[in-house]
Formats: sequence, C-alpha cells, structure tokens
Amino acid sequence: MHSASPDLCERVLVKAPFHFTRDQLPIQPADADYVVRVDVCGLCKSDLHAAQNWASDWQEVGHEFGGTIVSARQDDGRFAVGDRVAVRNASACGECGRCLAGIPRRCERLVVNMQGFRDYAVCDERSLADASGLDDDGLGLVEPTNVALDLLHASDLQASHRVTVIGAGTLGLMTAYFAQHAFNVPEVVVLGRAAASPLATAIGITEYASFDGNTPAARRHADRVIVTTPPSTLDRALALLRPGGTVITGGLDSFDRCRVRIDVDKLIFGQHTLKGVCAAPNQHFDEAIALLRRHSVVLRRLISLRVSRRNIESTLEAWGGRVHYGGKTIVLRDGVAH
Repeated sequence: MHSASPDLCERVLVKAPFHFTRDQLPIQPADADYVVRVDVCGLCKSDLHAAQNWASDWQEVGHEFGGTIVSARQDDGRFAVGDRVAVRNASACGECGRCLAGIPRRCERLVVNMQGFRDYAVCDERSLADASGLDDDGLGLVEPTNVALDLLHASDLQASHRVTVIGAGTLGLMTAYFAQHAFNVPEVVVLGRAAASPLATAIGITEYASFDGNTPAARRHADRVIVTTPPSTLDRALALLRPGGTVITGGLDSFDRCRVRIDVDKLIFGQHTLKGVCAAPNQHFDEAIALLRRHSVVLRRLISLRVSRRNIESTLEAWGGRVHYGGKTIVLRDGVAH
C-alpha cells in the first residue's frame, strides 16, 4: 500500500422526494485498486430524477466525477498516487462471456461507481481513465462528453447529413458542438424551449431555434434527429426526419412520463429508425478526455454554477424548483475550481 489512505469517507444519500442524509463509511483500500479523492462531480438530470421520484430508498447517485489518486494498492498498476483520473460510472468487467466474446457493450457484470457525492471513492482500475491535463471544469465534463459521443457514434453520421439536436441543455449543446467539431457535420441545428440560447451562442452554435417556433430552422427536416430531452418529444422528432432518417434518443423522465405515444404511420411510411442509446458501459472516456483537452476552453462556458460539497442537498432541491436549467452545475470539493 502506498501513500496514506483516509480511514473514513463521507457520503450523501438521497431518497425521494428530496430527503437527504449523510453518513460515514470505513475505507477498505485493500479491497480495491485505488482510493480517489473526489475533486469534482457534475450534477446530472438523472440525479435530480432520483432525488425527486426515482429513489424509493436511500441510495447514492453522484456519477459524473473524478479526482486525484491518494492511495494505490500496488506499484505496477496503470496509475500512481497523485494521478488525475476520471471515474467511469459504468465500466465493462472484461471477464464475462459477452466481454470475452468482444461485445462489452452488453457486459453482464458492469463495474458500477456511484460515489461522486463522497469525499473519497474506492475504485477498480477498470473504472479509471487518465485525465492528466484537465482542471476541475474539464474533469466535470468528461461523463456528459462520453454520453454525447455515445449518441453521435450511434448516429452513424456522415458529413453530408443534416442533424437536428432536440434539447439545449448541457448534453444537447455538447452533442451539437461535437457533431460539428469532432464529426465534421456542417449542418447542425439545436432546438430548445427558450426563444434564444445564450449558452449555444457562447460555444459558437449559430443555428438555434425555439422548439415550438415557426422558423425555417425549427421546421427543417434532417437525416438524424438526436433527442436529449424527455420522451414526450419523440413524436416531434419523427416529424422532423427526412425519408429513411433516424431518431436517436437517450432522454429519460419520471417513470410515468417515460410511456409516450408516437405516430407509427410516420415511423413505417417514412421508413425511419427509432434508436435508444444507453451510455453504459462508458466506452468513450478516453476519446472524451482527448477532446476536452482541446476544447475545454470553449466548453467550460457551459458551466454556470460551481458549488461546494457542503451544498449538494440545497442545490438539488433548488434545481427541482426550476423550469429552465441554464447551464451545467458542478460540485467541487472545497467550492473552488483547481
């Protein structure tokens, strides 16, 4: 065992609706490869859903996190004390039948990490990605960048495609940004609820339209419509497709609003494809980190709020009362980005 490992970690637990508690757990560094000091954790809409209505009993939910290794079990691992790492919230095990058959996407024994609302996380080496060179802002954007990349890779994009992204939250804007800057798609429109999006403008997205507007951008048909909003928008997404186009969605909502109606006539007679994407296991962390090393100066503009770990509970509760979310919130170890 190398370097000093803390004896205890503090964690935040949630139970719907908006109940919180904190407790302390003993750290057993001999049972895992590394102890990671959690420096930053992004807040995700799924954290809000859990706090609001998903968590029927006490559970941990922080999953967009990373930090600094403070203890390593052995000398010859991939990482060492002091290394900066992003933590995959779901990593393929590499050992089950599906992983050994070359299909880790369908891993039967995911290595799951929901430790972002702790001060220290105990992590398997398979869960870690080298995040050297990223500050706290960049580290807090790794997981949503991975999700955006999962949506984009699933879209089978070509440079000739027209792409519409429904949703002007952090995920939607990141998806649109990387469609242009990593997948070289020139025609990308973002549709959001508000009449304008200062955040879209801030990161250089020029084609933005109100979802309910009557503008050419809002009515434009696309080869790919990527949905980052709740399932209620799927019917509108199908209506925006060119013949033979594809809707790709990763959007969720509360349990009762995940059951929606779509016009199957549009699906069948438009010869469309409707594709659901789940970014677990996290297959694009290394690609995400490489992109953020080049683009984080621009994408940090999506971060509108940086809060201390002391304020996780009040931040989630306040978020539940808002209609528009206005950018990314990240939780910092001491409330100051490094």
